[in-house]
Amino acid sequence: MRPQYPAAVTTRHFLPNCPDGVLGPYDARVLHHSPPWLLTSPNLKDFPFIDLGVSELRARTDGRFGAEDYTLVPQLYSETYPWLSCILRRPNDINNHPHWVLWADLKPSDLVPFHGSAFSFTGILEESLHAILSRKLQDIERITMDGVPEGGMPSCMISASAAMAATVRRLRGLPMSFRDLVLQWSQAQRLAHDLLAMRAYYGFISQRLLQREEVWPLCHDMMGCFTASPTIAENMYYAGIPVVFMRHDDTVEPSRIRVRSVITAQPSMPRHIVTAHWTDQLCLCLDNGPSSSSRVRMSRPHGRYFEDLPHLPTTPQSVVESDPFRPKPSTLPPIPLAATSAALQDPEKSVLLGILASSNPPPTAVRT
Repeated sequence: MRPQYPAAVTTRHFLPNCPDGVLGPYDARVLHHSPPWLLTSPNLKDFPFIDLGVSELRARTDGRFGAEDYTLVPQLYSETYPWLSCILRRPNDINNHPHWVLWADLKPSDLVPFHGSAFSFTGILEESLHAILSRKLQDIERITMDGVPEGGMPSCMISASAAMAATVRRLRGLPMSFRDLVLQWSQAQRLAHDLLAMRAYYGFISQRLLQREEVWPLCHDMMGCFTASPTIAENMYYAGIPVVFMRHDDTVEPSRIRVRSVITAQPSMPRHIVTAHWTDQLCLCLDNGPSSSSRVRMSRPHGRYFEDLPHLPTTPQSVVESDPFRPKPSTLPPIPLAATSAALQDPEKSVLLGILASSNPPPTAVRT
């Protein structure tokens, strides 16, 4: 029997080879190669910062989730939240944007005492600032609801709209700590982001994703996404949504891909992303893993997320006797563990975890 030798590792070199001409969805208007990873985009000139690592989801001092926040950084495409790639990208100058309030931050002086409250460390949002926020978010709600036929509103938009209105009212009516005020403020902003993204997706983007007759102009103001699926990359390319396609370099021959430009440096995290934690105590860890639908779900508490509300005391619960005059319900057999684990599995998280489980670790982030 002939001895088996390990296959030689071939280093692939990707160089610009297409200065002009038409690019397809799997070609590279820009390419970044960090062996064994190949990142390409068919419609972006520069890579955005994206987080490919495993990290904790914790609120930071601005109420957002740092580099793990889907309103700040492109996320892995999620079938559960298909509108996520339509989230508005933060402009360079928020003051000249009609929805500037979505990126505004609070300062300690924005917390004012609540008349009659016995707790000096709590307060509510300053009245004039609350009026501005309320008016701006009402405008966003009006934009998202206009033109939608009666009964045609997706349930996710209805729940987001109701939660946003309740959160805005809470900012002025419920005394809370400054940290909770910041968290509630950012949750109201997030729900407004969601509404605008849902309106764009269900209004016109979803139709563009299904067609192949036209490559739509790039939506520079949308967040976009990254994906390891060629189908998703193709859909985004035709719809004009910013997309980063992630592949193993051993699956791509350099001669079989058109490359317009190559970058060697990893994009750095934008300066506006706050990563500092609260000094007194870390916020709760809501998720621990890579970008996935699970991370997005835990990032959307719909105004229910507080850190400093006092917890009610708990005592061991006694067994409540059932009504002796009612027949006892039959005992159902236990559900097999395999069935529950399969049902609870997060498909997007398992895909990215499988990619990250390669013999060589991926870059922790793609940086601009």
